[in-house]
Amino acid sequence: MFTKRKTVMCVVCVACFMFGLNMYSRQAENLDTKQKGQSALEDKRHESKIFSRDSTVKISRNEILNAKTILKNDSVKQHVKRPVNKQKHRFKQNEQLTQDLFIFRMEDHRNISGVNRPCSARHQELWRTCMHIRNNKEKCDGETCLCYNGGWWFEKPRFTNFSRLSNDILDQERNLLFDPPIDDVKKLPNPRKSKLQLVAPNAKNIYSLGDVINVRVDLYNSFGDVMTRGGDDVRAWMVGGQEGNKRVSGEVNDLKNGSYEVSFQTWWGGQNKIHVALSHERELLATHFRWRRQFFSLFLHRAVHKYQNKTIYTICGEYPELPNQNSICDFTKANGGLPWFCGRPNIPELQCGDLEHVEMFDAINIPITEPEFQVSTRNTYKMMINNNQKIQVNIGVNPRDIPEKNALPTCSMIPREMTWNISKMTSPTGYYKGETWIPRDCYIPHTKENLMTCFNNLSIILSGDSTIRQWYSTLKMFTNCKQTTQKWTKTKWFDNSHCVINRLNFSLSWFCHNLPFVLDTFNKTTKHFNHKSVRSILEEVPSSGRYLLVIHFFVHRARIHHSHFRREAIQVKMALRDHLNKNPDLMVAFKGFHAFYEGGCPDIYDYAGVYFFEILKEELREFWSRVWYINYWDMTIATEHNYYKHLPEPEIWQQLRLLFGYICK
Repeated sequence: MFTKRKTVMCVVCVACFMFGLNMYSRQAENLDTKQKGQSALEDKRHESKIFSRDSTVKISRNEILNAKTILKNDSVKQHVKRPVNKQKHRFKQNEQLTQDLFIFRMEDHRNISGVNRPCSARHQELWRTCMHIRNNKEKCDGETCLCYNGGWWFEKPRFTNFSRLSNDILDQERNLLFDPPIDDVKKLPNPRKSKLQLVAPNAKNIYSLGDVINVRVDLYNSFGDVMTRGGDDVRAWMVGGQEGNKRVSGEVNDLKNGSYEVSFQTWWGGQNKIHVALSHERELLATHFRWRRQFFSLFLHRAVHKYQNKTIYTICGEYPELPNQNSICDFTKANGGLPWFCGRPNIPELQCGDLEHVEMFDAINIPITEPEFQVSTRNTYKMMINNNQKIQVNIGVNPRDIPEKNALPTCSMIPREMTWNISKMTSPTGYYKGETWIPRDCYIPHTKENLMTCFNNLSIILSGDSTIRQWYSTLKMFTNCKQTTQKWTKTKWFDNSHCVINRLNFSLSWFCHNLPFVLDTFNKTTKHFNHKSVRSILEEVPSSGRYLLVIHFFVHRARIHHSHFRREAIQVKMALRDHLNKNPDLMVAFKGFHAFYEGGCPDIYDYAGVYFFEILKEELREFWSRVWYINYWDMTIATEHNYYKHLPEPEIWQQLRLLFGYICK
């Protein structure tokens, strides 16, 4: 009797299980059909509406990534590990690109913690205060209301428009689309385990000038297994010479199998040592691309409003789908045509135009696995590959060691198109001799003593972020020009600045680029932000007079999906079409991207400069013959002193020296 009853119960259980499985399959099929129909509909939307709220792909609750935040002892703890079916992540390269694969949502059972960037004491204090209010249900006052009442700090992550982003896939990104999330740091390349060796045809320790030194880098993981895939960000440079003060970057070739070949030109004699660093693993690059596909931007700003002695905050960003903002203000026109949106204050008396200013707030709550957190928040991205081998080079004479006037043309004679024609950003365009940069294809006749002659009847306009603000500070100190705008009360100044030397008819200006930026004030009269777009600057340039405009967008754009940078490049292209011809003495140059290894924050990385350069080359192809691109990538790899994104003063001067080598006759 007992056996029969047990048998009946088993049959019933099996039937219930099969019924539930059948219902689940039908729901999944319906959901998949609905998603495909929605994606097809979104693909037909016009490009001009890509930032419209109506163009957002509808994501069901089951599709939302399960980011669970554990708040205990004022810190984020990891969930208990659960088994993950890794086979689900092993997609084939020829598999059709669908929304799920492109954005790559993790399953609900995957171990995830919500992590904001642990970058500053202010952030940590705000985080602790926010958690305390949340746990004790106390009354919120001040900026913590933004994370508590707004709820964005604890919300599940949002997803961006699939059809919008899938139309702009970079070559670097395409190869990483199907990579799974990082689940074990020990499976990643380990620089301490990796190896270097000289390779044929010139595998020897003694070289002659003119030879090419080839070194192979073989990457191994922490288990001692050789890596069998490429895609890592490997960088190399050589240091030495007779005085031991020459430095040059190497050209890295990815062999696509876990090995890399590095080539060096022998431009001087003496003892040299080769250095190789692993900056970003393939898996980390795939993670960065995926985050930007998922959330579009990894950082949020806040709008500041004043009402009856109270400060009201709302969230701002480059997209209208802002977290917990029921009504949105569109400031795109006020931001020079670049998309910018802020939440509308919940006080009826306050309108969108009552905005005081916009300032940086904090990183979004990135859902992240514990291994991803370890890799993306390390202190430095310069992980040296062990190497005690010294490469000796015969001492000889080479005209490129110390360029002579008769050997190389002056840099001002180099066609502007040549400055864009760089096959790889790491191709060495020169080398350092002490603290002086020596270009490969030309020489710079100017020194600090005679450079002032170039500034006669010249107006220099710098447009960009805090790294180009360093240019303004260095030039202002060098020329001793008189400040005509507000005096700086601190080093980190975030407002437009201007200075002049009347006797030379010389002026120097710095305009902060459009939002996103650290701070931008809203002009309630003009209904525009104070920072200027490149178009606004070009519109104000007179039809006569000698002008130099230097443009730079980098660090603040690195937090955002690259489609935003492309949109900005297109805007610059349209502005150049409209205004470059109106003044025959107008010169335009792009300040190139530089390498840096500053870590700790998962939202900024210098590798964005690699694909930003490719976007600029593509979008500004028609202006190569009229606009300079000043390449600083291999210069900053060779220098070895570029940990921070803000470079030291000697490096700033060498950047300016190279710029004026092209500009000044």
